[in-house]
Amino acid sequence: MINFLDKRKEKKQRIIDAAASVFAEKGYSGTVMADIAKQAGIGKGTIYEYFPGKEELFFSVFEWMNTKMKQTARVSIAALGETAAGRLRVFSRVVVDAYNELQDMYTLTLEFWSAAAASPMRDRFQKALRQMYADYREMAASIIEDGIKSGEFRYDVDSRAMAAALVGGFDALGIQAWLEARFDMNGVSREFLETVIRGMKK
Repeated sequence: MINFLDKRKEKKQRIIDAAASVFAEKGYSGTVMADIAKQAGIGKGTIYEYFPGKEELFFSVFEWMNTKMKQTARVSIAALGETAAGRLRVFSRVVVDAYNELQDMYTLTLEFWSAAAASPMRDRFQKALRQMYADYREMAASIIEDGIKSGEFRYDVDSRAMAAALVGGFDALGIQAWLEARFDMNGVSREFLETVIRGMKK
């Protein structure tokens, strides 16, 4: 039974991986299930054993990408027992590394935003994106609050405002890097974060 469940889980993930690649290349509207089946090396009917339709599969791709990145961020930050500034650097590095790893699929991010703006999935994607940004803000705010409590950061720093600015800043850097191949996201993100840290330090 366990072996059967493992095989189903593995095949489902193979479909999601294939779907992510095809959606990134052709966009949501330009993708048909046959394209995904071909990419995954399975019959089209097999996809429907796991997903009722393209909409559900598209949302599953979003959940997979989001979960993967958040889990990596939480594990990386938790593994560090250093200063709040050091943990913010880890947070930044995880975000930038995730962008670099998924750079070829960055167009999916635009597809997700598009789905949240105007599509039959609008409410569902808006809710999921709100939660995603709230989770990242919470991670950053928690680190900043620890820095305030330890005396590393100034007591008058607004942790929630700073967290929102950091998350928004990294988001904007990703867009610029996608638009301009020569944009140095690694270097710019490091300098941006160090400037923020200097501003919060006592």
